[in-house]
Amino acid sequence: MLGAALPNQAKFFGVDLSPQYIARAREILGELSQSGRAPVSAEAPGGLESAQLGLFPSAPDPVLKELLALELSTLTPLQALNLLHEWQQRLRSQP
Repeated sequence: MLGAALPNQAKFFGVDLSPQYIARAREILGELSQSGRAPVSAEAPGGLESAQLGLFPSAPDPVLKELLALELSTLTPLQALNLLHEWQQRLRSQP
């Protein structure tokens, strides 16, 4: 839970506390908690460089790549529905 003074401290230091950053931080914390890994401190061997986690996922999802590559103005409604169905099936089958 974020402390009451954190938003004021963040503003002072010019840190952006937008909801998407807070959500991503909570996601990373949840992943670390589930995996049993603890965040590595700066004093850990290898320093911060070896412990740095990415703010965003490293590789975009293949479905997202396909969506971005689509020329939407050329799709018929039936083609669009078929693509949505295919993507939904693929995403549901992912672990």
